[in-house]
Amino acid sequence: MAKHELTLQQIIEELQGLSRKRMAAEVVLFMRCHEFETKDANVWKESGLSFDGLLKKYDICEPPRYRNFLVARSVLKDDEVIEKIGPNATIEAGGIMNAARRSKYIEAASTRRDETGMPWSRQQAEAERVQIAGSEPRDSAWNKRRERLDTLEEKNKKLTEELRAAQRTIKLKDEEIAKLKAVIGKALKPTPKSPGGPLLA
Repeated sequence: MAKHELTLQQIIEELQGLSRKRMAAEVVLFMRCHEFETKDANVWKESGLSFDGLLKKYDICEPPRYRNFLVARSVLKDDEVIEKIGPNATIEAGGIMNAARRSKYIEAASTRRDETGMPWSRQQAEAERVQIAGSEPRDSAWNKRRERLDTLEEKNKKLTEELRAAQRTIKLKDEEIAKLKAVIGKALKPTPKSPGGPLLA
């Protein structure tokens, strides 16, 4: 029996498919990391590590890349676009301060995905950013936005804690009211009559 051989096109398509899955998985990974970091802090802090330290120790992802993704996500504000253009273009877009250039960059990344089916690689995403945004300082943009995002998340955390405290107070008040109603109801409950009718004087 003749050995089945793949064509070059079939090999390319299979490898591209795997590459797309890898990049899509990285987007999902970063989003899930953020959920755990913000919603389950009481759990992961048991490790005694910072969240970045935990990511690094257990080889989950590169903490700086994760942070830059969060900055970019806060700027783009559209998870569908992020999932389409992939993690590399998303991160680079987050480093473009000029809104018009950023929109142009995202449009180019989206067009690339439509035409080839493939998001940009790291090298391609960076090269396109340089071509569209020029020498605009990327790292300083990330740092500024990261500081702003950290501030907003800290405010959100404080408000969440205040809300939970208020909810606990309301629950305690409701329990006190329920107990008080029970006492009042018991006090107002009519005393049962003695059998045999009223006693004669």
